[in-house]
Amino acid sequence: LNVAGAKDWYFALPEDYDAHWAQYLALPGTPGRQMPPDIRCSTMAFATLRQEPGDVVFVPSMYLHQVHNTDAPAVSVNHNWSSRWNAGRVVAALGAECDSIRSMV
Repeated sequence: LNVAGAKDWYFALPEDYDAHWAQYLALPGTPGRQMPPDIRCSTMAFATLRQEPGDVVFVPSMYLHQVHNTDAPAVSVNHNWSSRWNAGRVVAALGAECDSIRSMV
């Protein structure tokens, strides 16, 4: 939910998704390149969406995208889901947080 300001969303087109995924991201546990810092400067074809205050955007799991704030400040409320694609990373992150908390107690 976007509360204030505006955001521009850039989504890889579904027909090019596999090629973009293979080109820019690595699957968990494999080496690979990262997404370019600014998708607008890449050779990717993408669709765009302007998110205004009050708008909600749902992004399916593993959907290649970037978000750029167009107004300052831009404030939004987000929720990230876990799925089979990122379950290992979620468990590792939670484990690291538990270890950090234990060391402080």
